[in-house]
Amino acid sequence: MVDMYELLLKSKRALSIDQGDCTHDDYLNDLIQSMVGLALNRTGRTYIDDVVVVIEDDVEVMKFEKNYALEDAIVKNVALKFDDLNAKIDYDVFHQFNLNPMI
Repeated sequence: MVDMYELLLKSKRALSIDQGDCTHDDYLNDLIQSMVGLALNRTGRTYIDDVVVVIEDDVEVMKFEKNYALEDAIVKNVALKFDDLNAKIDYDVFHQFNLNPMI
């Protein structure tokens, strides 16, 4: 599952905003949510994290492993949009993890 708070902290770090400075949090959260939605649409996934099915006691269990590349791409795009709303979004990483490649 996506940890929105962790993405907020990473975005603040990328923008060199002090963690205690909450003046931009609402705007950053909106940007993060839109980038997560965009990443999900572009990759065809339902989760940003990788889902791994393991068998424990003869029962299939879904476990989530962080996909750091997608998280970093989201943070990078949030930082781009924070500085300039007209900045072009970098879709490269999203397309690399696309389950059904777009033509």
